[in-house]
Amino acid sequence: TYGSGAIMAVPAHDQRDFDFARKYGLKIIPVIQPEGENFDGDTMTEAYVGSGQMINSAQFNGTACSNAKGRKNPGINAVIDWLEEQGIGQEDINYRMRDWLISRQRYWGAPIPMLHKEDGNLEVVSDADLPVLLPDDVEFMPTGQSPLVYHKGFLNTIASDGSPARRETDTMDTFMCSSWYWFRYLSPQYNAAPFDPEEAAYWLPVDVYTGGAEHATMHLLYARFFNKVMRDMGVFDDTAAAMKTRGRDPDALFDEPMLTLRNQGQILGEETIGHYVLASGRWESKKLIADKVEVIDRSDAPKEFDGAQGEIMRRTENILQVQTASDELTTIEVTADAQITIPTLGESCSVTQLQHHLEIQRMSKSKGNVVNPDEFVQLYGSDTVRTYLMFAFDWQKGGPWNSQGIKGPQRFLEDVWSIVVDPAKDGLAETEAETKAARNLRRKTHQTIQACTDSPCWLPPRPISVKNCGCAAGINTAFISKSGPPLTPK
Repeated sequence: TYGSGAIMAVPAHDQRDFDFARKYGLKIIPVIQPEGENFDGDTMTEAYVGSGQMINSAQFNGTACSNAKGRKNPGINAVIDWLEEQGIGQEDINYRMRDWLISRQRYWGAPIPMLHKEDGNLEVVSDADLPVLLPDDVEFMPTGQSPLVYHKGFLNTIASDGSPARRETDTMDTFMCSSWYWFRYLSPQYNAAPFDPEEAAYWLPVDVYTGGAEHATMHLLYARFFNKVMRDMGVFDDTAAAMKTRGRDPDALFDEPMLTLRNQGQILGEETIGHYVLASGRWESKKLIADKVEVIDRSDAPKEFDGAQGEIMRRTENILQVQTASDELTTIEVTADAQITIPTLGESCSVTQLQHHLEIQRMSKSKGNVVNPDEFVQLYGSDTVRTYLMFAFDWQKGGPWNSQGIKGPQRFLEDVWSIVVDPAKDGLAETEAETKAARNLRRKTHQTIQACTDSPCWLPPRPISVKNCGCAAGINTAFISKSGPPLTPK
């Protein structure tokens, strides 16, 4: 544990160690020094925690040293290489594993199958009485305790010797379930074991795991841990035997639960332009104390103005940072009784209604840049929103949301609608010419679908507009107006 055994102290570069050394008169030897400095441990007033070059370090003198961890730090990298070359040390990874407290004082989560007997002893629920199920008629009360504590039907039970017992009311951390879900998904109705060995022998391992980059340091660590523990406990023995009969190698299967990891990109908040304001009041040094703030269109900005004008770049409570036409930042303090006018909202607005500039960054409620997809579904329909999400972003990179970009997919789907739906509404007469034209179009449509299916890289540069496909009576062939390449590759 930290602070026991061999103790390492670097007083020149750790403030706590520095204070300790000064108090007890210990020598302070600097080993990292920035360019242009000449540290003396006797005269240093505080620890130096920045980057620099190594000094007082024998053959490592002059080696760059940063605040990066592990091999990413040139200084650490050089020392590790030297220790390994000398055969006196080896690089190792310390995961700092700790005991996992899995109990939670709440209703949701898998019940812990333990009984508390009257004599103070604990008893494991027998296999015959598993699974222990959560009641679905609990009452949530503001007591700070799990509602299971007050559910008599769940709480009170009988131990194996017939004596009264009380069920454990803590439930398991939900990670206990999410860390092995893919095994249970194989056979959710299978009651003889956690999963059907035959199904596992056929389907596993998972071919591709798709998730966010943060999963690598959270969920996937739990999932891999569970997989290896279940393997070591013999949970996979029956599955391994079934795999061997199928000619598969069980050792490779159960070492890692997933074969491939793919991280999807993140859709970021779109850049938002701040309100352009005219602020008037009195100047105190370089800060304007504003008693009037008016939001205007940038094109209507006056060339000369006694107060301050520009785009609001940041706002902290009643303090505005406004970028002027010369790209300088001006500080505006809005008084409590200031008159604030926003044309779309009217007069008597509050300072919190002023919109500041938002850069492209991760969506966050606190930043006010969260895009609600439901609003776009109401405006454009779910098909348009889905199409925009598929075509606007590289799957593994993501990118910033663009509210204007959704109009392209909308026009594309309108073209598709005009091809397929509108002609069908015309109620064409049953003529031989129309039947032939419809048959030709249907054949061409399915040829195009087949070509796109076989050649995933084939895509026209613009949506194809197909007109008059229904054909009025007497027209023998469909007239196709297009832009881009032909409907089917040659």
